[in-house]
Amino acid sequence: MSGTQGFGTVSFGAMEHVYEETLPAQAFMHGYLHKRGNMRWQRRWFELEGSMLRYFKERGDADARGELELDPNSTVATLSGKEAGFQVIVGGGKALKVAADNEEDAARWKDQIALAIRHASNLHVVMIHNQPFEIDKRYVPKRKLGVGAYGMVVSAVDHATGNKVAIKKVKGAFDDVVDAKRILREIRLMRQFNHPNIVTLRDMIRPSSLECFEDVYIITDQMSADLQQIIFSKTTLNEDQTQWILYQCLCGLKYMHSAQVLHRDLKPSNLLINTDTCEVRICDFGLSRGDIHANMDEEGQAAQEMTEYVVTRWYRAPEIMLGYHTYDYAIDVWSMGCIFGELLTRKPLLPGHDYIEQLKLIVALIGSPEEADLWFVSNRNARNFMTHLPYKDPADFPHRFPDASETALDLIRSMLTMDPAKRLTVDDAVVHDYLNPVREPENLEHDAGFTVDVADIEAIELTKPNLQRMMYEEISLFHSSQRRTSGASVSGR
Repeated sequence: MSGTQGFGTVSFGAMEHVYEETLPAQAFMHGYLHKRGNMRWQRRWFELEGSMLRYFKERGDADARGELELDPNSTVATLSGKEAGFQVIVGGGKALKVAADNEEDAARWKDQIALAIRHASNLHVVMIHNQPFEIDKRYVPKRKLGVGAYGMVVSAVDHATGNKVAIKKVKGAFDDVVDAKRILREIRLMRQFNHPNIVTLRDMIRPSSLECFEDVYIITDQMSADLQQIIFSKTTLNEDQTQWILYQCLCGLKYMHSAQVLHRDLKPSNLLINTDTCEVRICDFGLSRGDIHANMDEEGQAAQEMTEYVVTRWYRAPEIMLGYHTYDYAIDVWSMGCIFGELLTRKPLLPGHDYIEQLKLIVALIGSPEEADLWFVSNRNARNFMTHLPYKDPADFPHRFPDASETALDLIRSMLTMDPAKRLTVDDAVVHDYLNPVREPENLEHDAGFTVDVADIEAIELTKPNLQRMMYEEISLFHSSQRRTSGASVSGR
């Protein structure tokens, strides 16, 4: 947007402790293995040197019967149904199937082959605050950005592009299968999204072995702050900046909704921002749901009800708290309305300590609902609670938001309505008069043109092997456009 000024820069501390661990110079292994070919197993002499795996009819033969050059797209995995068996999988789905004499030898071979694949992938290990990051050498870490139960996020420079990136390492990603499912869902969505106001998935580190796949690395563009930091800072926001921030959020949300995806956890900390440009991007899709109309019955009701536990309480739509499980896109618009209110007042709009207080704060702001506006409340206790609350007129919005223009007040009223069917849609919000001065329809208001199907993720049996396999497949699909066609022969004699 022309004329919009940023907020300056956000400073971070220097990296306290970074040093690089070097991997062994190259992978090396030799010995007899049993190779499967022509429907039978044959004993062959194998030699692994660096990234080249060759096999011979006998030890000491000069001519190799076959060879396989390992590259970043290769992987090694256990071969089911064969004791001490494993397979090396390469581009195009080809696989070299072999078996060692015992499990110990098989483990050593798999370790060395995995090492060769890591070398081919140009990976190295960097220690950051005593935690190893196994990343491509193109990324040079600079500082820690954050740490939490999920792991650690560091800032890095991508020497291939010169851009700053954020690398999130989810340590032991499959230790908690519910968390692993959220990560899987987030990667599925990020892999397909392509919008300036949605965080971009730049890279993922591909594991060399499915069996040893424990940590997940997600690499995105680095943003300098999140909206929560801006809202609760002393930084001044003029109307132009407030409009631009809200408009970008709504454009990103419009794109998501056009792909039939609910975010379900919109809050200021999930809206990243570059403080020098006011560029905003939506992030954190771990609670999102895709293709919500895929399983509708003939009456248009969701065949599988969705969980109530979504969205941090302060931004949670009333229909969720009142037990309506077939909610839709309107819940995201409510959350954005709450965020808009915080942009206008620079403090929490509805800071309830529990769901009872939250509902009371909502009624105090927008007024007591008409009985018809509670059509979605089927729970008798919830309906009795709402109908027996003391009557409240809507708050005096000009007093509540003293610096807001009349068009701003009209927009926030339309986003914060009790009845989700009467709530403004994101498409209507984007074209609201309040946002006219900052609109860029050609650049930001486009639809996705596709829907994201996550039915297989929602239906997956929550076991570590299942999640590892599906996560690996997502990473492979992300890298599919960059895959090199392998010309190596794995048939041999």
